[in-house]
Amino acid sequence: MGMILAIDPGACSGFAYFADTRLVSCGVFGERPSAANVHLVVIERPQVYVKREVDLNDLVTLGIFVGRLTEFYSGCDVEHVLPREWKGQMPKDISWARSQSKLSADEMRIVPVLAKTTVHNMRDAIGIGLWKCGR
Repeated sequence: MGMILAIDPGACSGFAYFADTRLVSCGVFGERPSAANVHLVVIERPQVYVKREVDLNDLVTLGIFVGRLTEFYSGCDVEHVLPREWKGQMPKDISWARSQSKLSADEMRIVPVLAKTTVHNMRDAIGIGLWKCGR
């Protein structure tokens, strides 16, 4: 299957690398993660939810960022995925619990402890990668 880079973009974007379906690295980034040896980049695409109170201008900004990421990784296959495609309408805490249940003890040791304000994007990147790997 090769190397997959999963990205959950945001103010503090999360990333997760998977090699042959196994989590090998993850975290949050300011600088874009390297595409060296990456076969596929999976980026979550912003989605408007009618019921939520959000500033739609923030989603426009996020959409621009996703476009820039797509361009940066143009040397790889790039796939966009909507949140509902990989996790449905599941709340973040339940999604993370399900992701954790699919990670081995070795993989869990890779996952850094991060501040609550930044950790959700990394956890979603892991979930996106697990979904793409069929786990």
